[in-house]
Amino acid sequence: MRRLKVWVLIPLLWLGACKNHDSRIKTEKIKTGKISIKNLEKYDWYGAEYNRFVPKQALLDSLKGLNNYSVLIFGGDWCSDTKFYLPQFIKLLSALNFPKEHLSIYFLDRTKQCANCGEVPPEKYKVTRVPTFIILDKSGNEK
Repeated sequence: MRRLKVWVLIPLLWLGACKNHDSRIKTEKIKTGKISIKNLEKYDWYGAEYNRFVPKQALLDSLKGLNNYSVLIFGGDWCSDTKFYLPQFIKLLSALNFPKEHLSIYFLDRTKQCANCGEVPPEKYKVTRVPTFIILDKSGNEK
């Protein structure tokens, strides 16, 4: 199988990802922990971007082998980059008929911490920006 073209997509996402903690916002309620696609659909920003995005066939063709992997995503409901890229990535996965049981999504706070992430702490993956998309092989190793 060719190298996954995800490596082209992921660095572009990482370069623009939300990094800095904004200490001015003290009272906002930030969701942290594992989040399902069903719960994502409750956010207005998710549905709007999901419906707007139309993946190109060439991109879908290049990602066909992705179904043999698992995807771990760290994002934040406070992050504009997450609000833009996460719905698009989910739509790509949907178009590929990616198995939902191979997808895990976690929301972090502005310091990239998560008290509710259980066995998947962002520190393990050295998450410094969100969204972060991690591709894992069947053994759980990063690809």
